[in-house]
Parts: sequence; structure tokens; C-alpha cells
Amino acid sequence: MDTMQGASPGSPAASDLGGLESAELERALEADGLRPFHARQIFRWIHARGVSEFGHMTDLAKPLRADLAARFRISEPTVA
Repeated sequence: MDTMQGASPGSPAASDLGGLESAELERALEADGLRPFHARQIFRWIHARGVSEFGHMTDLAKPLRADLAARFRISEPTVA
């Protein structure tokens, strides 16, 4: 994603994936060039397994995990 390059995961410029609904996450990642099934995998890791670090998402390829960690962050999801 061109607008996100250089943003550190903790920076305000890094997109937060933690509070997104499934369809929102899918749209956000597709806009960034990722496949829809990756969004579904990430959504399950965040919401079903409580994982907030891309490095722990073992069904994603290591290079993808590193790329995601460099471009996005995951905050604790909140119950609405």
C-alpha cells in the first residue's frame, strides 16, 4: 500500500485492523493487494483466537506476516 510505506506498526499512520468487521477487513486488505482468503484468516486469528501479533499467525507465509507487521497494527477489539 503506497500510503502506508514507511509507517511503523505502532504509529498513528499504520492502519489498525483490530476493530474491523470481517467485510471491512476484507475490503481493506484487498485494496492493499491481498487476497480475500487472507482477510478471513487474519479475522479468525484476531477474533476467534485473540492473536494480536502477525508473527503468531502460523497459517500465513512468513514473508506475508513480516509485510503485514510492517504495514498494519492490531489493537484489542472492543465490544460494541
